[in-house]
Amino acid sequence: MEHANDGLRPPLERRGKRARRAFRACVTSSGLHGTEVLGAGIAGSSGDEIRAAATRLAGRIHRTPVVRSRLLDQRAGREVFVKAEALQRGGSHKARGALNWFAAAVERGVPRDREVVTASSGNHAQAVALAGREHGVPVTVVMPETTNPLKVEATRAYGATIVQSGVDWSNRDEVADRLVAETGGLRNHPDDSDELAGFGTIALEISQQVDEIDAIVVPVSSGAVISGVAIGMRAFAPGVRVVGVEPALAADAQASLASGRLERLSAPPDTIADGARALSLTVRTFPLVTRLVDEIVTVSEDEILAATWWLWTRAKLLVEPTGALAFAAACSAMPWARRVVCVATGGNADVVDLGRRFAEAGLEARLATAASAGPPTRSKAAWEGA
Repeated sequence: MEHANDGLRPPLERRGKRARRAFRACVTSSGLHGTEVLGAGIAGSSGDEIRAAATRLAGRIHRTPVVRSRLLDQRAGREVFVKAEALQRGGSHKARGALNWFAAAVERGVPRDREVVTASSGNHAQAVALAGREHGVPVTVVMPETTNPLKVEATRAYGATIVQSGVDWSNRDEVADRLVAETGGLRNHPDDSDELAGFGTIALEISQQVDEIDAIVVPVSSGAVISGVAIGMRAFAPGVRVVGVEPALAADAQASLASGRLERLSAPPDTIADGARALSLTVRTFPLVTRLVDEIVTVSEDEILAATWWLWTRAKLLVEPTGALAFAAACSAMPWARRVVCVATGGNADVVDLGRRFAEAGLEARLATAASAGPPTRSKAAWEGA
């Protein structure tokens, strides 16, 4: 099979010369070079850095389970293994990155009274606030005014100072940078190398939990988690294909992978997957995604909502829509893959809003036919057979 035989070749080398030239031009124009652009030791020591992160995180995070369900397999038409990061501390995979980032900073001698400033739409905010509380470090988080109120309150509950006035998706990083300049704080980014090494521990665990994987599917927003996971998969399971998934309304990463250039959306996408509303990959993650990710697929809003419902009702996993992206892809893409790991990245769901959406979609009326439904196709409505 072409995909299996191609598995050990770097993804960038499997693309055309035009994409490779565009990639090199983008990296050169970014002003980043060598390991600075590759992050987390991709030049050769990535496995060591991820193992070091695993050591730092021991006792601080959960080794999340891989969840199986016959009905999920039936729905997707293949064997599905759900890596349940929705059960992680803070409700998402982000705890891995943030806790490793703080622990590494302490190892380097960064004073604990130096405020940490970050920008986030929710899950990263909660993780940084949690890590700051555990390390006794003050944290300020810049969050868009449109952020899910539940995520704002959860971040505040961990002790963080929240800045929202006048903040949107387009200026949140600018506001955070200004606060650092004014206060002398320490800037945290979700794509910092220590964050990526923390995310790489997902791949380390999966390599120990599941054998003979054809693909691992990871949600894409700014590209941090898929970069960390891809680094880890190349280190610990190099034959596994790494597939990203994003909402069809937010297909900037797919466009970037195809063109070899960093493509950017003109406005935040109106997707139910609120953790995937970044306007683009970052300057740091774009080269990693281009080099290490095999393909990026997209799913519709109906497919995202349907996947969320299936994970709630069949796997009993209270995922948020962004956390359901990977299973949505498993139900509609990658016909070549028999055994697929889906990373369910987060579980900070607005259950009232999602319950209303499920009811409006008429799920209960269709429940009786769910057990006999075959795997859906892209030509069918996402809810058919649900």
